Amino acid sequence: MKRVATLLLALVALAAVGASGASAIPLALGSGWQGFDWDATGVTNPADGFQVTAPDVFTVKLTDAFFQGDAFDLYDGGSLVLSTPSVPKTGISTTTDPDVAYADPAYSHGSVALGAGTHNLSIIIRERAVDAQGVVFDLGTGYIRADRGGTLTPEPHSLLLLGMGLAGGALALRRRSA
Repeated sequence: MKRVATLLLALVALAAVGASGASAIPLALGSGWQGFDWDATGVTNPADGFQVTAPDVFTVKLTDAFFQGDAFDLYDGGSLVLSTPSVPKTGISTTTDPDVAYADPAYSHGSVALGAGTHNLSIIIRERAVDAQGVVFDLGTGYIRADRGGTLTPEPHSLLLLGMGLAGGALALRRRSA
């Protein structure tokens, strides 16, 4: 049992070191879109993701570009914070402008608000575009940006706990008044 605990502790420490973002590219608030490239092995540029340090709440935007059909998962220190939606995998290229792609529902895109602090963001390509013959594109480009402001949304589990607490309080008041 002691060996298992020691092994688990070592794995947690290793994961923390791996998620430190030491070689991640800084993503400055309000600096506009930053491109990232990927191939069949995953994101290649930057391979270690992006690091954002913010004094208060900020919003991260993520979009596909070039070939329509790619979808992404965004992780913050190993926790999934955003999944861009699936879109038809047409492989059609209509824009290289991230603002145009972000506004176009044919391109997968999304945003998430994150709290103050340092965030180590990594991107996983969840779905890939295909050409007219159904061949999967093994490379592509997407864009990410971080802007000041945003509204944090409580996690569903937090809302559930709050609701259970309120219901328990109401039940206690009802019993007390009866």
